[in-house]
Amino acid sequence: KIMYNNILNGKTLCCCGDSITYGTDIDAEGFTNESNCTVYQSDANGDFTQTTENFRKTWNWQIANRNNMTLYNAGVSGSTMQGISSRNGFSLENGRYTKLPNNIEYLLIWFGWNDTAYGTLGTITDTTNESYYGGYNVVLPYLINKYPYAKIALIVPFGTDANHREAIRLLGNKWGVAVWDNYRGGTPLYYGKEDSVGVEQSVVTANREKFQANGAHPNYKGHTQLADMIEDFLRSI
Repeated sequence: KIMYNNILNGKTLCCCGDSITYGTDIDAEGFTNESNCTVYQSDANGDFTQTTENFRKTWNWQIANRNNMTLYNAGVSGSTMQGISSRNGFSLENGRYTKLPNNIEYLLIWFGWNDTAYGTLGTITDTTNESYYGGYNVVLPYLINKYPYAKIALIVPFGTDANHREAIRLLGNKWGVAVWDNYRGGTPLYYGKEDSVGVEQSVVTANREKFQANGAHPNYKGHTQLADMIEDFLRSI
């Protein structure tokens, strides 16, 4: 008899990002008072508080809940990777990236929507937090050194431009970390991907009605779609 070994079971998952990681505007179906996982939520300063009720059934919560994981949700609405004080920039000096817990085993990083709107792209050689590239070039070596045995991965964002998406692919290669790409075939059709790959407009409209809470954020079903795909990716790294 072949026994299935669930490599995610009991592990600690930390997800860093913006409103899509936090679960902004998730609909009523996306809340519950019961959870199989222990959840800690970050505030804008990077300090974590345990959630004991009214859990948001975000993509990361769903992964953690199915696998009896401990979840640190480091999503802050409106946040950038670039060190922009007014946007709670993740890479600010002594910022949120320095306050993550010590016991992380899986670490996912997903920024870009707000960086595209409010920040500067920069270049892959940037070494300060004054650009999108530079913010990652500050944060990633720090995290790789702090968590030498963790599975660290970047997520190519939707709702951005092609240059910000390509930046994540190049940064993943530069720092030797895994990348999950929202723009590959078969991934969810959200927030601009449809236009960039030429999907039939009727499909665009249908997907947005089914999976978006508004013009930007996934609803519960959208988070579920993301959770299914990202969980498979986590098992592969």
